[in-house]
Amino acid sequence: MPASPSNPEPTFRAGQIASLAASLHARVATRRWRLATVLLLAFAATTVFAAAWLHTRSTVKFEAEVSEPTKLQVFHSADGGFTEDSSEVVGIRSRKEKIRLRLPSGDATHLRIDPAPGSAPLRLCELRGRDGAKFLYDVIAANDVEIRHEETCMALEFSRLAPDPFVVLKARIQPVARTSALWIAAMSLAALTALAALSAALRIVDGAPGVSRVATSTFAWCWRRAHWLALVLMLVLGTLILQALPPNGVPDEAAHLSKIAKIDGGVWLGDSGSVPVVDVYAMYGTLRGRVERPGVLDDAELQRLLEQPLACNRAPRALPTSADQYAPHLYAVPSLVLAASCSVGTTFDTFLDLARFFNLLIGACLVAYGIRHAAFGKWALFAIALLPMTLSQVASISADSLVLSLSFCFLGVVSGVAGGTFAPERARLVLPALALMLALAKPGAAWILAAVLFCYPAYRVARARYAELAMTAMILPWILHIAWTIWSAGKVHPRSGVEPEANLAMLTEQPMMVARMAYNTFFGDGMLGLYQSMIGRLGWLDIPLSSWAYSVAGGILLASLWTNPDGTRIPVLTRVVAIGAALGSLALLAFPLFLAWTLPDASMIEGLQGRYFLPTLAFVLVFCALRAGPALRLLLLACVLCMPALTFDALANIQMRYHGSAW
Repeated sequence: MPASPSNPEPTFRAGQIASLAASLHARVATRRWRLATVLLLAFAATTVFAAAWLHTRSTVKFEAEVSEPTKLQVFHSADGGFTEDSSEVVGIRSRKEKIRLRLPSGDATHLRIDPAPGSAPLRLCELRGRDGAKFLYDVIAANDVEIRHEETCMALEFSRLAPDPFVVLKARIQPVARTSALWIAAMSLAALTALAALSAALRIVDGAPGVSRVATSTFAWCWRRAHWLALVLMLVLGTLILQALPPNGVPDEAAHLSKIAKIDGGVWLGDSGSVPVVDVYAMYGTLRGRVERPGVLDDAELQRLLEQPLACNRAPRALPTSADQYAPHLYAVPSLVLAASCSVGTTFDTFLDLARFFNLLIGACLVAYGIRHAAFGKWALFAIALLPMTLSQVASISADSLVLSLSFCFLGVVSGVAGGTFAPERARLVLPALALMLALAKPGAAWILAAVLFCYPAYRVARARYAELAMTAMILPWILHIAWTIWSAGKVHPRSGVEPEANLAMLTEQPMMVARMAYNTFFGDGMLGLYQSMIGRLGWLDIPLSSWAYSVAGGILLASLWTNPDGTRIPVLTRVVAIGAALGSLALLAFPLFLAWTLPDASMIEGLQGRYFLPTLAFVLVFCALRAGPALRLLLLACVLCMPALTFDALANIQMRYHGSAW
């Protein structure tokens, strides 16, 4: 019987439906296989690059023998000019520990070995290079150390009261790093084979419905609770760090406290002049004069400083001015804590802990809010928020506390708007409020408002509303930020020996020279220092983490890039714009320091710190996020959740460097 218009014949029969389902399944499998291939090639290229880079480094190996666990800080340089940036902290947990250091080829010429003060006698044995040959050395300097040579060992004995023992060694023959093309090819083949096997295994696992279902549901369970986990971990780990770092525990803390004192005195902008303010210098005592001394603290002296009453006697004083141009809202909470502490008469320790903790609490809540609403890049924000450098800055009285937390919150909300998990009606209120606070933050911080461009797909059917959002959350805040930056730039004091006009002339007359300086800063000699100070170099001593921590942090951040949930798709144009904006932020943040802080004969732009680029890193990882298969994604998430281990390593190094004893 022919089908009537009111009773049409079914369009698809059972066989056609099965064929369509099979075709769809094959298409999904093909897409996953392509993703696995891309992952394989990316990891292979990274492995080859890392193998080539590591094999061009000099390797120094030795055995350390000690009767009780301790730590060493090993400085390295080509000419004997040692700095904290060029050092590695190594732990000795057993009676005999094998130490291996990979150093830049020229930097293995001079070594300075600093045992922790108060440690037991130490023996260094079998100092060797990459190929196993003895690394012949001469002792050219020592401090508070008695040296005794014993065949292939060097015994170091020093008084338990010695404040800063060390020994300096100079190589008789320059260690040479050799590159073997055959070795690199073999390592590349091994890496490709291992990654191919892993990719194939994960593809097979993903094909098992039960395993794929469990992996997907487990990931979804963690995804829904990521913000609570971030909040708890930031509060716990941040509290541990703020308790471990002594006064002046972050860069320029005395200048930030001076800004707080001026706000407390009623001067919200600029110097206090004749206005009475509290005595910041008395609060820090002798610590102010020891900023450049790479030694440990006297615990009795530190305890007296912490237990002294807060110096609230107000009088006209000349305080540091380097933070005067920052907006007062960045210091609102510490200013209220200072006023309350002076009212009830607390100690300096109580004030500092409370001010740091309340900044941490507000910062953790802002970050958790951003993570809660992020539709993609959620675990990237999570990983960056738990970096030791991020935690130390958020748990401080520095302006960076609010700048970083506002930036991460803004990125998370934009991700939610672009991904459809944050209602545009709410975004009309939340994003402009966050943008206003960022517009009046540190110079250059408002570049991140460019992320509003990625909200456009959510407003395709309401373009007038998007124009309103772009005006209130990006364009007007940018105009305000530019005006604020121009006003505050007139109050910046250049570094001694730097003439901003001369540097500006160099930029216009010798642009290629400035370009070489910028390249050397971000991709040459300065790259490692920026990377390490972005992951964690803490306190005024630039305390480094253990060498393994920087590699682990890089791996975790890379793993977070592939942890998007199912159903998310970021357009290619968004990724391109995100990378372009991030590169532009490098120039924007470097330009003021080139003008006001870079000496005429410098080979790179000076004054830059890795923490300045934490928002840049978050911007790239969030808007370039990818999605792996269920099993691989869960494995990568497990790697991301290991980030707190870096904080415990940081705490051990803080304890050793400031207090001279290992945990």
